[in-house]
Amino acid sequence: MPSFSYFPYQYRICHHVYNHGGCTFCGFHLMKRCVSPVPVSDQQMIRHFDAFVNDKKNLDNILKVGKILVETNGSWFVQIPKAVREHIYKFVEKNKIELHTQCRPTVINEDKILRELKIMTDIRWTTDGQKSIVELVNMGREIFKAIDTELKPYMLIFTGLEVANNKDLQIIRKGCDLEDFIAFSEFVRKRGAMVGANVLIGPPLVEYPVRKALQTAKFGIETMGAREVSFGCCIPRLGTIGHRLWRSGEWNPVSTTECSEIYRQTKNKYPDSDLSIYLARIHCFHGKYAEPRIRTEEQKTLARANVKKIAKEVFG
Repeated sequence: MPSFSYFPYQYRICHHVYNHGGCTFCGFHLMKRCVSPVPVSDQQMIRHFDAFVNDKKNLDNILKVGKILVETNGSWFVQIPKAVREHIYKFVEKNKIELHTQCRPTVINEDKILRELKIMTDIRWTTDGQKSIVELVNMGREIFKAIDTELKPYMLIFTGLEVANNKDLQIIRKGCDLEDFIAFSEFVRKRGAMVGANVLIGPPLVEYPVRKALQTAKFGIETMGAREVSFGCCIPRLGTIGHRLWRSGEWNPVSTTECSEIYRQTKNKYPDSDLSIYLARIHCFHGKYAEPRIRTEEQKTLARANVKKIAKEVFG
């Protein structure tokens, strides 16, 4: 990852990492460098952040691109304590840069966020596995207040759209629907901040992955008003449902060739939008347990031509 991307040292990780109907592709629990097995204090998190930004190489990169990307792999207002958020705001404002981070769209939905907090607290926040409904409601209120008052013009909040199809969102166990993403993007933009959309290319068991990725990018830009769209190539991560499906031949990741062409065709359609892509070199994965394999230059040319054809149909 680029050195302006910061992974907070944290304990309150997204509840979907664990086996409570969670996302089929998420392997965040394996990231030992930033997931603590025991609770961490606000000061520990602040020291971890300071160590990152005080590294000259990291700071130079942050200042060069004019932003810091805080990769919460969940929700900024849920997983990052207020004291830590305020510390990071001061750093951002002092250096006159943008703060890019992430939120699940359910953070503004009272019923859904309380349900997610209950799962989270049962797993991670208590020793006896219980928290009273009053405590949960108070947590929810603190989150609502934070997202309502802390959003600023220098903030760009990504949300994991992944695939713009309600049936597919259920298949990958995302725990939200398109209405959540629309409401969240309107909420954020109304308060002066910017919206970003993460697009996952080829999640497990999603049919027509190339077409779905292009449609999702279009939804993010045109419907959500996302200033930036970030593509990610979905690969089989150890310990995930996706990895098991890949090993059994039930899921085949989209090739790097197709992923790069999806990005290129989207950029051609939306030249004024900020687009980025994380290109995992997944030819070694593609077809390991299932056909077809994309290896030769001829196969790559055909794959690119197919993406271009689908893009023309999707984008018009």
